[in-house]
Amino acid sequence: MRRGLAAVLQALVLVGVAGPVRAQLPYLDPLPHFTAADSTSRKAAIFEIVRNEDPDTGWSLNRLLATVVLPAGGRAAWYLRLPVMTFDRDDLPVAERWPSAVGTSESAGWPHETFGSGIGQLEVGVTGPVGFGFFETWRYGFGMGLPTAGNDLYPWTAGGMPVRLQLRPGFILGGGRHLWLQGGYIMHLDASGEALTPEAFPDGVQVGAEFAWYRGRGRRWLATWDWEDRDERVSHMVGAAVWFPWTRAGSVGLRVRHELRNTDHRPARWYFTLSFRFDGSTDATSLDLGAE
Repeated sequence: MRRGLAAVLQALVLVGVAGPVRAQLPYLDPLPHFTAADSTSRKAAIFEIVRNEDPDTGWSLNRLLATVVLPAGGRAAWYLRLPVMTFDRDDLPVAERWPSAVGTSESAGWPHETFGSGIGQLEVGVTGPVGFGFFETWRYGFGMGLPTAGNDLYPWTAGGMPVRLQLRPGFILGGGRHLWLQGGYIMHLDASGEALTPEAFPDGVQVGAEFAWYRGRGRRWLATWDWEDRDERVSHMVGAAVWFPWTRAGSVGLRVRHELRNTDHRPARWYFTLSFRFDGSTDATSLDLGAE
């Protein structure tokens, strides 16, 4: 009898371990920050071709992200960006990977489908220097996702309204090298609903650092570190990027980021981006610490 009871308990433990993980960490693009060392223009169009991979789950994402940059006041810049995506969930749909994120009402096929495509969430925001006293070299960033997207591309986009506020102290290291630190908070407005539960929209803190080496117009090297804790769902990511001039008014960027934590709540393990930036007219007003 004891052996039989032990076997039953062991089987229950194994089933619990092998079952789906009831947690998730929806993806949000990093808030953009535009500096005079990046470009002397606050009018630009940026197109990014993105590929995200998670080898352990078979999930992959192809995306085109379009961003428009416009002047905002004296030294700040507005941005508006919109993604168009195709999402392949292999044989592991959202309903099986993260069942607790699924609400009581589902659209036809979703979240049991393994493939989806469509337009993602429109995001608007503003970034610029704090610009007074001790905080003169600090930058702020604010972004809000609008409820324009459907839920069938979750965790890359959904119908919630993420709101983010971020501060970035900057330090000049000399020789065109800058160090940026950053800290911020994310929360979701109007996150609950019938299609997705509130658990699908975790709030939390984000911190990070960026080492930038500016080497002339449109030419720079970047190394990044990002950490976030959103309702005890932790992400730890490192990355690197290189930008170089392409045309007189344009530049090309290559970026890769890697998730270090081997957790099932991550959206992906690898993030690859090819970016094209087209600048408008130059602006003599400095956006930031300034180019050297």
